[in-house]
Amino acid sequence: MNDTTYPTTNIPVGNGYLFYFRGGPTTVNPFVSGSLAQSAVLASTGTLNQGNIIFSDWYSPSTTNVGYTAASANASIEGMNLAGNPYPSTIDWNTWSSTNSNAGIYGPGLSGEISLLNPGSQAGAGNYTYYIPGVGSNMSGYTGLIPSGVGFFVQAASAGATLKFTENDKVTSQPSGAGL
Repeated sequence: MNDTTYPTTNIPVGNGYLFYFRGGPTTVNPFVSGSLAQSAVLASTGTLNQGNIIFSDWYSPSTTNVGYTAASANASIEGMNLAGNPYPSTIDWNTWSSTNSNAGIYGPGLSGEISLLNPGSQAGAGNYTYYIPGVGSNMSGYTGLIPSGVGFFVQAASAGATLKFTENDKVTSQPSGAGL
């Protein structure tokens, strides 16, 4: 992916990003609050991701360490990284492990908790759903499935944490309703 504002900044596979779409070229005043977005077709091309995907932050793509700093002195926000489901398939965060390198998602040094933004059309819109494997979620019905194209926050507990997605984290079921 390439950002048109900063054309030399590439977003590596496995990173998440917020895409704020204000409509096609016929949208009147697309940057004015309340304007109605006109329909448009978005397309992407390329090879579908498969195999192991090793996360690397967009601002430090030459390293495979998940970003971490203790500069804020607020442990609840330190080490937060926006990751994204890299596959054209739903993945299951319940396959995450910090100790088993053969797990579907291997994340040594991660807290294990993920946070997902609830979109505007859902209950709790604008708030975050939190999920911890084996513990559960603060949102009824969410089971840890992450649809294709969805970004989520992971938290490094210390410097040197890594994140690896594998084919073993893919599932054939699709979340729906409150679970989406």
